[in-house]
Amino acid sequence: MTAWTEPCPSRRHLWLLASVICAIAVVIRGTVYLEARDWPLFTHPQIDEGTAYQIGLAFIDGHLPPEVYLKGPLYMYFVGAVAWVFGRDPMTVRLVQALLSSLSPVLIFLIAERLFGRWVGFIAGLLGAVFWTIVYYSLVLVDAALTTLLYLLLLCLLVRVEDGRAWKWPLCGGVLALGALSRPSVLAFAPVLAVLVLFVTLRRVPSSPVSGAEFVSSTAKAMGHPPPSPWRTALRHVITLTLGCLAVILPVTLRNRIVGGEWVLIGAYGGQNLWIANSPRSDGKNVPILVGEGVPKVSPIEPNDVWTHISMGNRIARYYAERAAGRRLKFGEIDAYFGRIGREYILNHPKEFLYKTFKRFCFFLNAHEYPNEADIYWFREASRLIKALSHLHFGILCPVAVVGVVLASAKRSWGRVQKRGQAPCRNASSVGPSTGGAEPVPVFEPCGNWTPPLAYSVGLLGSLWLPGLFFVINARFRIVIVALMIPFAAYGAVRLIALCQPGVSWLRRAAAVIAVAGLAAVSNTNLFGYAEKYYTDHRLAYAVACKQAGREDLLTEALERFEQALDEDFRIGHFTQTAVMEHAHPIGWLFYHYLQRGYTPKAFRYGSLMMKHDPEPVPFLVVAFFHLAVDTGHQEVARQTLETVARNAHLHDPAEVVHCLIRFGETYQDKSALLRALERLRNLLRQNPAEIKYHIALNHVQDLLVKSTRPATTATTTAPAVPTDRARK
Repeated sequence: MTAWTEPCPSRRHLWLLASVICAIAVVIRGTVYLEARDWPLFTHPQIDEGTAYQIGLAFIDGHLPPEVYLKGPLYMYFVGAVAWVFGRDPMTVRLVQALLSSLSPVLIFLIAERLFGRWVGFIAGLLGAVFWTIVYYSLVLVDAALTTLLYLLLLCLLVRVEDGRAWKWPLCGGVLALGALSRPSVLAFAPVLAVLVLFVTLRRVPSSPVSGAEFVSSTAKAMGHPPPSPWRTALRHVITLTLGCLAVILPVTLRNRIVGGEWVLIGAYGGQNLWIANSPRSDGKNVPILVGEGVPKVSPIEPNDVWTHISMGNRIARYYAERAAGRRLKFGEIDAYFGRIGREYILNHPKEFLYKTFKRFCFFLNAHEYPNEADIYWFREASRLIKALSHLHFGILCPVAVVGVVLASAKRSWGRVQKRGQAPCRNASSVGPSTGGAEPVPVFEPCGNWTPPLAYSVGLLGSLWLPGLFFVINARFRIVIVALMIPFAAYGAVRLIALCQPGVSWLRRAAAVIAVAGLAAVSNTNLFGYAEKYYTDHRLAYAVACKQAGREDLLTEALERFEQALDEDFRIGHFTQTAVMEHAHPIGWLFYHYLQRGYTPKAFRYGSLMMKHDPEPVPFLVVAFFHLAVDTGHQEVARQTLETVARNAHLHDPAEVVHCLIRFGETYQDKSALLRALERLRNLLRQNPAEIKYHIALNHVQDLLVKSTRPATTATTTAPAVPTDRARK
């Protein structure tokens, strides 16, 4: 035992170190908040942030989901509660979340101190306070910060509270359930934890000469009650753990049954996540559910249903599943459908599945932070502190943490007996009462051995990591595991530094250097193209946020970056794989932006790309592009656009379709267009005979047709002058 692994000498000293770490975390998060308070994506949330924020507001407005929960609902209720108490400003929600997440580094310290000693714990707490992605997600309106806090709280209770305390296991079960309501992936740890509790209790109780006396209360001891049997103690712990978990989750399950009519434990999204990660077009990072699946549109938005406005991804999934089933489906049925086709793909394509799983394994180790809700690296431009902190990245943390896990798990000793008077082992999980004389007292090995706290830590880490390889890997979903790895990173760093001391063999030093260097090479190499150059959807979201925020000073550069990424997409032949790019009409948005500002060349370019690449462009944008083509003298482009308008006449105002036909016929003296306009006007007059504007338009078309039948030498009608300096608005 070295000075680095000594326990805190007193509870006062422990909480003093914890207070220092908490203060540092608050200062760092507060500084980043102040630096980024005017960042458009913070003031106007987009993509997943926008979804979470809008759902939170919908909760407090009384618009509860009409079916079962799609995802874990806890974070949405958290956002709604904060907005209800402190106001609807998203920046206020971010501030409250940042202050709350400042407790995460404290929990990291308490966990690491229990596992590895005082100063290793302090180093781990500092890492948690300053690690840049943890700081970033403490301010982002997604479930990452709340989930990380709850998972760390669960582990802290497991490693610091003595197993013999009756309230430990129901409390741990309740915290585990809260974590599952935020992100259900922690449920994979529930059976692992139950097995560990059984194993730890059964191994511990027989090692004591008083057979479980450590689990007997002082009152029972005074009354002479015998200690319980090992199996009875172990089963009681597992049962109370289970009851604590069910007490929190069952109300959500019952709510899903009553409201949605389906037995869904928490949320109906696991099957969709499985299909997203295990489908023919999956990239293992963040692929939309329906790209390339032959679904050109999504279910229509219901004007009176806030949920169809918020959850575009769910509308896409519903359309796809219902098209396959041929009937209306509930959320649970949709999720079951995607889970079934995901499992079928795995079974029918085992080689592809293993290859993609190996890719996801490499992605997890990669230093790059693949964005999910926004380009995390772009945020460094909004905060100089984040930019400075980002030099300590996952490519440095990961190799040291893996070495720390290996070193901490290198030895196995579940119950070495310690004689009375012998120096106590560091971090004994539970020290039994003295029995007098030289009788042995059961304790457990210090850090570096399989103590129960270490077993709980590694069990939670493995339960999140191994099942996670079946799903997409990106920064948002990896951040919880990163936080759990930090105690091992601090321990690994201390052990590696200790190798520099005199007396350590060169063989051990060489082995450590080779291990760290090899892991660092894997982590900092862009294997399988995990780090992409452009994230088109995120650049679009940033441009939209700049426009909504009125930040014209940033909008020009944002649009240039978006166009740069869009050009790269066209070069490689596909859009960035997200539902936003496939269904949000980004090219049409660019066209309309430049059209409104009178930038005719760019407006015409993106209008042409819109007509070429967007299978279902927004109807009013098609009409606007038709008028622009006429104004700029592109007759053939105008003709093709007019055919699109006429072909989708049911999507347009009938008068607008007639106006387009008349304008084309009058401008280019096209008799067929005028005849089509005449026919449509007669149909409209049969439906609305009193409509004055239709009579005026009919007379105008008839005059044009009469003039078009005259010889060309006597024609009096000429096409109007074509403006080239500005676009028609």
